[in-house]
Amino acid sequence: MLVPLRTMLRAVFVMAVVIALVGYLTGSSGSAVAVRGACAKALDALRVPKDGRAPYPIESTVARFRIPLRVLIIAIAVTTLVFWPNPSGVVVVVVVLVAVVALLVVELVARPAISSLTGEDFRSAPEPHLNAQR
Repeated sequence: MLVPLRTMLRAVFVMAVVIALVGYLTGSSGSAVAVRGACAKALDALRVPKDGRAPYPIESTVARFRIPLRVLIIAIAVTTLVFWPNPSGVVVVVVVLVAVVALLVVELVARPAISSLTGEDFRSAPEPHLNAQR
């Protein structure tokens, strides 16, 4: 009788832990900044071309559209969880792991194009409408 309720509570607990981890990692604490910096260095070590080659067109495209790709991946994961008939903790963990792997693939593919920028870095470049106000 209470099995669906227990399963749902486990799913809510796992989702709360995931949200807490994401909140921590996106925060401004010194340890969160250190973790993000270590991850960025690891990705650079994996994917920055050592021979100075130009990025492939797919790398440039993924780098240019990496924020919409991130939003799309997260939206698909959230939609999957919302419309899953009876989500359990295992379902939440699997959906989160698939989303993290997809986000990691986007970052790995985009990394050579991001690192090849010498002049204007589009990660820190202001939006065009902000330039008009200055």
